[in-house]
Parts: sequence; structure tokens; C-alpha cells
Amino acid sequence: MTALSPWIVAIFSSKLLLYIAYAMSVGGLAAAFMIQRYKPQHLPFLAYTLCGVILGLSVASLDFFLQVGSFSESGLAGMWDSSFIEILWQSGVGVSYKFRLAGWFGLLLLVTIMRLIPIYAKPLSFTALLVSLLISASFTMVGHTAEQETCVRLALVLHIFIAMWWVGLLYPLSHWCKEFPSNTLQLLMHEFGKQASVLVALLLMAGVGISYALEGNFKTLFTSIHGNILLLKIGVVAGILSLAAMHKFRLVPALKNRQSAMALRFSINVEMVVALLILIITAVLSTLFGPSHL
Repeated sequence: MTALSPWIVAIFSSKLLLYIAYAMSVGGLAAAFMIQRYKPQHLPFLAYTLCGVILGLSVASLDFFLQVGSFSESGLAGMWDSSFIEILWQSGVGVSYKFRLAGWFGLLLLVTIMRLIPIYAKPLSFTALLVSLLISASFTMVGHTAEQETCVRLALVLHIFIAMWWVGLLYPLSHWCKEFPSNTLQLLMHEFGKQASVLVALLLMAGVGISYALEGNFKTLFTSIHGNILLLKIGVVAGILSLAAMHKFRLVPALKNRQSAMALRFSINVEMVVALLILIITAVLSTLFGPSHL
């Protein structure tokens, strides 16, 4: 276990905000891409996306300088120590920061073009989703997975991207429950369900592979703090999957009127709370506790 210092708490908080910013960025773009089939050039979530992009750029910079301050061990002034900045700029922390800057600045440029030329919204939103993979890749360059084999790191890129796609889309889905008539909402939810069926399967397979690579064997799930918290995360993920299954097989087929749409919206809002808990647990695992054998 890492000693709980103010630096660690600050870095944990910045990591959680990075997850939230990435989810907003990816979720807003996915919503813009999905809605084009029903309302071409309709871009209701670009403001949501832009908030995520701006938050991401801000927190990525804050996180880098927090890492510098923690590394220098000389108080707040150490965050601006040029010698330590140069050291970390050349390290995995610096490479990760560069990837985040490239990813979020790329998204900022593409979203700005989407606002100016909405006729190209669909191809631009798809391109932006691909660019966002740079941000996902940035999480593999620091922490417990930095020294893992390439296949594990690629699995983590996929795992993070799909997780943030899912979490980030929950707010647009909730909003659509009160914006669209039941027939259109049902079509949107069916499309989301089809995409999620494939992507969540990949998410789970990647998650199992990453967990095995980090733990060494699954016995440590029961014998280490990291393993115990990972078990807690698995339990919460099982909960959110149960909610998603209820949406797909019960609430979405029952969409007939505003009352049924509001029931679905309430359940999605509950799912958003559970998703936030998953992000908090993930930030704890990646910041406060390391696998016992690493």
C-alpha cells in the first residue's frame, strides 16, 4: 500500500477527474455519431463534449505538475522546479501527458470544425473517436501496466475506451428519454444495445486478461488488498451489467408512453451513480494500491 500523503490524495483526485473528462469527451462524440441516423446535423451534446475536453486539458496539466511536486518532495514550490519538470517530461509521465495533450487538442479541433460545418458531423465524430484513443493509450504509459507486455497494454487501451464510451453515453441516453417520443427512443436504445452487446463483451474479455496479468494468478484476489478491491470492482460491474440487462430485456421493449420513458430514465440515472462508483474504485486501484507481486 502507498502511504496516504496529500500528494497521493491530490493525484488520486486528478486521476478520477481525468476518467470523468474522458468519459464526457467520448460519450458526447458517440452520442453525436449515433444521433445522425435520426436527426442529421443535430449536435446537442457538443457542449457536453467540449466541457469534457476542456476539463481533460486542464486536469491533465494539473496532474503532470502534481506528479512533479510529488517527485521533487520539496513542497508546493517543487511543482514548478524546472529540473524536475525536465526529468519527468522525458519519463513515462511526460510521454503520457503528451499523449493526453495531443488527444484532447485533437478533439478540440475536430469538435470546433463540427460546430462550424455540421454537415460533416458523422465522419468527424467518428474520426474524433479514433483520435480519443490517444488519451486511452496515455493511461498505459504510467502505473502498474507501464512495464506489461504490448498485448496487455493494447487490451487496456481497448478496455478504457469502451468503459468510457459506456459511462459517457449514459447522460445523453438519460436526456433522450425526455426529448424523444417513445418510438424514436426505442430505436435509439435498440441501436445502443446492439453496439453495447459487442463492445461490452470485448470490455469484459480485456478486463479478465488485464486482471490476470496484474495479479499473476487469481488466488491473490482473496489474499491481497489490491485483489480484494478488484473483487469489489467486479461485484459493482456485475451490478451495472444487471441494470443494463434490465434495460435491454425489460424497460426498452416496454417503451410505449412517457411514463415508461421516465422509468427508463430513472434506471439510467441509477446506472450513472453506479458507473461513478466504478470510476472511483478504478482510481483507487491505479493510485493507492498496487498488485502484490509487482
